[in-house]
Amino acid sequence: ECQARLAAMQANRLAVEADCRQDVSFDFLALQRRKIYARLTGPAHWWPHGQLRRWASAVMTVLVVAGGFLVYEEKQTRHTNQSAISDAQLALQVSGMAQDGEPQSTAPLQALFEE
Repeated sequence: ECQARLAAMQANRLAVEADCRQDVSFDFLALQRRKIYARLTGPAHWWPHGQLRRWASAVMTVLVVAGGFLVYEEKQTRHTNQSAISDAQLALQVSGMAQDGEPQSTAPLQALFEE
């Protein structure tokens, strides 16, 4: 079985080599040259299709990031406006903190040390 497969592969290889040894016709080479010259002298496309796809994905990424940033900024602005306090309320809170000797954040810690 292996011998038969080897013989088939060798026959295939000889057929391919025989095709490669044949001379290419002058007409075929002339046709190829004409096609090459036509492409070289034709109008150059300033925006190849491959470049378009590459830039389209980059543009979409920038648009998505910019849209996310705008949504985030809108939410932050709305949250800041809702949580804004008046100057009188701020002065009252600051004076309350100044009068209290212990900050609110350390009150739970003080309870740990009391007996």
